[in-house]
Amino acid sequence: MKGMSVLKLAGVAVLGLSVVQTASAAFDLNVINERVFNDFPGSTLVTTSNGIDSVQFAESAYGTGGWANRHDASVSSNGGVSDHIFTFLDDFSIEADVTLSATDAGSEAGLRAVAPVTGDVQFIIKDNGEIAAFGGGAPFFSFAGAGAPNGYVQGTSIFMKMVYTSSGFLNVAGTIEYIIDRGAGLESSGLLNWDNIEGGPLNHNAGVYTQNIPTAPLTTSAVTTTFNNVVVTPEPASLALMGLGGLAVLRRRQG
Repeated sequence: MKGMSVLKLAGVAVLGLSVVQTASAAFDLNVINERVFNDFPGSTLVTTSNGIDSVQFAESAYGTGGWANRHDASVSSNGGVSDHIFTFLDDFSIEADVTLSATDAGSEAGLRAVAPVTGDVQFIIKDNGEIAAFGGGAPFFSFAGAGAPNGYVQGTSIFMKMVYTSSGFLNVAGTIEYIIDRGAGLESSGLLNWDNIEGGPLNHNAGVYTQNIPTAPLTTSAVTTTFNNVVVTPEPASLALMGLGGLAVLRRRQG
């Protein structure tokens, strides 16, 4: 597809200590943060989580309020006591099967990496069909293509993944890759360089989120976002070099 490329083999320099350190962690999606934004405090919110790799946020009947409600879930390596914090040197990937269903416009959901210093990286789908990534020093990318206008069909499951690879040196750009499967096979942004001065995200956590901006009538507005098969893994160079072909094989084996 135009503007998209398949991951090509490339030599990637990584810090061995960082890879070992990250690989030792077992990540579970078990830190739930409801109402990170809470402009509609009277809404009905039902959160369902298995504490391992899936979570659903179902929100309705917003009532009186202001702009938006947002709900997050992030991974931990200590049984859910706190977020796992990745360093600038930690290569990692996060992936999930995401479904967004909304009764009206103004909702989005997706993957995120939050760094208090360098900002919030968001790889999102929106209820109007947009599929895009931006923020936190990560390069903007849009999966514009078949569909209206970008190709996500509300109410369907889409596979989403982003892969961060550190340069190994502060102030030298690392890379990020955005990958989706919206039903026609894997599509990739290719390797994109980070845009911020630091060259990547500073201390950050990884997870998923949904943000809902309800419109009138607020009594009938409803949004349900489901994240299944959420996996956060270390991504040393040997795994990154597998590219889309290796990922496709892994997805077939998991199916």
